[in-house]
Amino acid sequence: MSVSDRPIRVKTAADDPNRQRLEGEALLAALPDPCWTVALDAGGRSMRSTVLARELQAIERDWPHPVAFVIGSDLGLDLAVTRAARMVLSFGPMTLGHELARLVLYEQLYRSVSLARGIKYHRGPL
Repeated sequence: MSVSDRPIRVKTAADDPNRQRLEGEALLAALPDPCWTVALDAGGRSMRSTVLARELQAIERDWPHPVAFVIGSDLGLDLAVTRAARMVLSFGPMTLGHELARLVLYEQLYRSVSLARGIKYHRGPL
């Protein structure tokens, strides 16, 4: 597994009413084709780390192409992005800054890989 972090920036005013839509278009355009898209959104499915690890293992086993995790800006993700995603994942009902969401995502990816490879990192019920 390799990880690539590609921040996408849209050149528009912070108060532009079209900013969320423009960000969504830029995110979708930046995705590899094909890819399995996972959108991070508070309205998505919340799951235990062990469940996420099993789901990611299944995707890795069955899908030979890239998996892309998409995190929105301070406005969140445009509806077009969450609709285009194959999975919408939530880290819970709290609002997280996108930098913090990225950190939580990296930790969960490491935890998932550790569980899959038998590395003693995860402590808790399986």
